[in-house]
Amino acid sequence: MPPSFPGPDANGTPSRKGYGMGDAAARHAVLLPHPAAPLPIDYVANESREPTFQNFFGIAMGQVHIWALGLAIGLLLGFVLYLVTPRTYQAKGVFLVDQIPFQTTAENANDAETAREMVQSLILSIPGREIKQALARQLGVLPTALAFTDKEPKISLRRFDSDRANIRITSTRNSRLGTIVVESCSPEFATRVVNALFDQLMTMNSLAGRLAEVQSQILLARGAAGKLLDNLAIVSGERLKLAEQVRQLDEYTARKFPLEEFPTFSTDATINNLKTQLILVKSEYASIASHSTQGARLDGKRAEADDLRFQVSAQAAHLARALRVSLDISRTEESILARQVDENQKQLNLLQTKRGDLGRAFSEFNLRQRLLAEDKPEGGAESQASVFAVVDPGIADKKPARPSLLLNLFLGGFFGLSGGAGIAFLIHLLDSRLRSPAQIERATGFPCLATLPLHAVAGHPPRSYTDSPSDLGFLRGQLLRDSFTSRENQIFAFTPVGEGGDSLEALAQLAILLAKSEKKTLVVSLNFSTQRLAKRLGIAPASGLVDWLFADDGIEEHIAYSAVQELALIDAGDFKGDLDSLISRRPLAPELTRLTEKWDFILIDGPPLLEQWHLLLAAPPRTQVIVISDYLGATTSDIMRLAARAATARMEIYGIVIQRCPDLKPIEEWLLLAKKFALGLEGKQTPAPLAPASSA
Repeated sequence: MPPSFPGPDANGTPSRKGYGMGDAAARHAVLLPHPAAPLPIDYVANESREPTFQNFFGIAMGQVHIWALGLAIGLLLGFVLYLVTPRTYQAKGVFLVDQIPFQTTAENANDAETAREMVQSLILSIPGREIKQALARQLGVLPTALAFTDKEPKISLRRFDSDRANIRITSTRNSRLGTIVVESCSPEFATRVVNALFDQLMTMNSLAGRLAEVQSQILLARGAAGKLLDNLAIVSGERLKLAEQVRQLDEYTARKFPLEEFPTFSTDATINNLKTQLILVKSEYASIASHSTQGARLDGKRAEADDLRFQVSAQAAHLARALRVSLDISRTEESILARQVDENQKQLNLLQTKRGDLGRAFSEFNLRQRLLAEDKPEGGAESQASVFAVVDPGIADKKPARPSLLLNLFLGGFFGLSGGAGIAFLIHLLDSRLRSPAQIERATGFPCLATLPLHAVAGHPPRSYTDSPSDLGFLRGQLLRDSFTSRENQIFAFTPVGEGGDSLEALAQLAILLAKSEKKTLVVSLNFSTQRLAKRLGIAPASGLVDWLFADDGIEEHIAYSAVQELALIDAGDFKGDLDSLISRRPLAPELTRLTEKWDFILIDGPPLLEQWHLLLAAPPRTQVIVISDYLGATTSDIMRLAARAATARMEIYGIVIQRCPDLKPIEEWLLLAKKFALGLEGKQTPAPLAPASSA
């Protein structure tokens, strides 16, 4: 009976589906094995475990030569890169932004956050195309030999071209410090670049000094403008007052009124004194005139009164002329003050324009150079402001900053080891050779019946077999259990696959175990070129299949029995020629089917099914094929091709036995993996949990 799975069919009765290649769906679906085809789980080699993150390094350690090769290649590449990489020297200069030229000290103190942002902007605005051209002119190189790496790609530093440099200007966060880092193949050239850049920065101090002077002049001009405006207001008011008085005076004189009676002149002390004297003289004159009409005294008083009247009129005329003169003076003063105010405003506008140009010159290099060249102070003395202060002049070390031999070797070794581990893992993933039960189950869908260690094959001391799921003893138990329930599954054909495969030892061991279990076991050998199976079973056959094929007697006459009556052998015999033509002389398959009435098990020692066809001619339909492969001796593709060939003769793959496995250790977690894998198979019901296996 072929391996099958419990599961209800459409009528609710258990259905069975085998691993045979007669059903395409059964070939490609990963199904739960029949109890007669167990999953061996006790022994799994470290290198044969499924590749997961947990056992990644265990897998890679199995390919330690790849690790060593990757490490050696990585170290070699690191050393080669160290040799071919140009020596790069580094000059590092540090400067301080002492003050901001656009703000006063009070403004800086009042808004510290704005001051920090302006410091950062000032530092980051230093690199530019114009300053690079100025540096190139100062250093005597082409502009393409310099690169500000924060704004343009780095240039390659060649070993034999020392006049090239990469420049990086950075600002220290939340501070006023800036750093200039110059990398070059020449330490002297790197130092020259730092010094030249400092020279360009120092021009900003001159620019800031001029800006401070302009700002001071602006403050003075604004103060003078305020005073002029105050004076102009006073003079304009006085002029308006005088103009009004002159207008009233003109109207007064037009009416022929006495000039000395003009209201504005009433406050004049001279006129008032003259008027008082005139009144007194008139009073004396009237007193004298009342006593006499003639006389020198009367004439004197009359003359004195006339003289006083003339003085009053003259003083009034003088005041009128003085009023008009004052008006003219006031108008002149007003005109002069207005002109001074206009000139002051023009000067203030010029100063503000100059201040704007000086402010823009901090970020525009060409404008800065033009202003410094045009506005040279007299005598050559120029005021300086402490905008930039050099903290570290930036002299390059004689020791190269790059490359570092230790760093290259470390990185080379790290990437070499990583690459070696990755390649080992990839090789393990791409390696389809048979190595573990889980791999066989998932890749082919066929169960792994046993994993036999090295001492369980021919050429090694015999061993006792247990009922461990990884041993032939457990397979013996499964076959016995099947024999109790059905007699359909009696004929088994053993066939090797891959390099070094040999089914003799596994077949002999299983036949002996079945015979010891008092099951009549008949072994049929189809290997016509060797007598090893008979020697292994301890049987000396008198005849074999060759004799039966050329005779007319029954096949029972050619059965050779061992000392244990339950074990017998039909040997192949010795034949040199076309075996397929030989086997086709008499039908062997019906004879083997007939023998199942007397024998509990018939085990066929078949040739490699992928190389020879006579097993397909000899084995009856529904024969269960047990594939024997050495550890890493065949691939999953070989198993699938063998299954396809077996399907042509309506035979089924019962399972696979891996022999010559390395020393294995029992792991119970493989059983948990198998259970978890089985739970997700198309909603099928999982078999009863297996007990933890014990080591053999």
